[in-house]
Amino acid sequence: MITLEDEKNLENIQSITINQDLKKEFIKLPWHINAKQYTEFDSVNEDAIISPFTNQDQVEITVSTPIDVKPLLPFFKRVFGNPCLSIIEANCEKLLIETQEEGILFIKQSSPLSEQQCTTLFNQTMNWYKKNNITSSSLFSSSIRYNLQFEYENQKKKSIFIPDISLLTNLKFDKLPSDHNYITKVPPEFFIIVKRDEPGETNKLWFLQKRMAFLIMAGAQSGVLIDNQSIYLYARSNLQELSYQPREQFEKYNSDLSGESDLNTQLYFNDLKPVGQLFPNVSKKAIPFNNNNNFGPNMVLHCIGVANGLKLNLSEIPLK
Repeated sequence: MITLEDEKNLENIQSITINQDLKKEFIKLPWHINAKQYTEFDSVNEDAIISPFTNQDQVEITVSTPIDVKPLLPFFKRVFGNPCLSIIEANCEKLLIETQEEGILFIKQSSPLSEQQCTTLFNQTMNWYKKNNITSSSLFSSSIRYNLQFEYENQKKKSIFIPDISLLTNLKFDKLPSDHNYITKVPPEFFIIVKRDEPGETNKLWFLQKRMAFLIMAGAQSGVLIDNQSIYLYARSNLQELSYQPREQFEKYNSDLSGESDLNTQLYFNDLKPVGQLFPNVSKKAIPFNNNNNFGPNMVLHCIGVANGLKLNLSEIPLK
């Protein structure tokens, strides 16, 4: 079985990230820092491109790169609460900032292609949402931050996630300083993440696959990861609907051997395999696209759980 670590090593061999090519962004700090703090900050982030110290309340960092901001934090911020949350709140109108773990954050990058892909998927989900007059859950784009806990390697971890699309039934969130940005400690039931075809560690497939598994471990039912070559389905291994979909698949195939019921064009959350011992109760499946077209393959993904009934038409997703 190929593990996440194997995929990480393979991707690192196949692709070398050139930090100098990465875009930079300023992040505002809700407190002042001094030159000594900045020197330590620069030292612990030797693999990132950090601009010289010029301002006491902002720093310029590379996007799509994990940045250790602990040296910049006041002592009380290091000891109490989530050390990155204040930074996220101060930048929520301009930047999508996630955390890898406490004290380590990264700026989620966007590109014209990823924006088109996210818009296409969001519109499909919204059409299903409205058509079925769904009132049991709320649909979000990247306007919501999930501040979640999970256990990894026998340690409790905290991370802030920003899926590109998510469904949330238990509406318990706080409004961030921006009018349409929210944060919640309740995990989404269903989510979609689109891989950015850009340089940077946090855009690498192994990194995103790990984030997908963490979201499931934090309480999500199921999720979808899409890049330009494959689609990856993730779900809780004990999700009851996993046993229903093979039967649904068989019934559809037997009822009509043409059109939408063609087994070759229908994707289901069946035959998922455990991700590994480090990711208990998480299963996944990868489906390659096997095409070089400008759009995704002629396939329809049937979602499960809270998103049961949602059918994502992959042929509408732009790939170039």
